[in-house]
Amino acid sequence: MPVDTGDPAVDAVTTEWLDALRLSVSETYICPYCESEVDRNYRVQYVIRSCPECGGHGRFVHTVVAAALDEIPDEDRPEGWKEKPLDERLIAAVKAGLLDVADTRVPDST
Repeated sequence: MPVDTGDPAVDAVTTEWLDALRLSVSETYICPYCESEVDRNYRVQYVIRSCPECGGHGRFVHTVVAAALDEIPDEDRPEGWKEKPLDERLIAAVKAGLLDVADTRVPDST
C-alpha cells in the first residue's frame, strides 16, 4: 500500500515500514480435517491449502470463524454436523442461514 506524503524519501520508508508491519501480523487457521493450526499473514475467512500434518486439502478456517461455528446451538445444527469437516460445517451453516457475513467477519487487528 503506497504512501504519498509528497516526499519520495519519506514515502519509500513509510511504505516499506507499513508493509513489514502488515506482514508481521499472523492469523491462525484450522485444518478442516485434523484441526491442526497453521499461521499465515492473511486476514480472510479461510485459506485453501494442504495440511502438513494430515495431508488433507481444503479450506483452513480462521479461528474467528471456527469460534462462530462452535457458538451455533446443538439443536440448530444440521444433521451429520459432527461428522462433517470444519469447512463443510461452514458451508452448511451459511446455507442453513445459521451464520451470515457479520458472524464470520475477521476483525482488522492493525
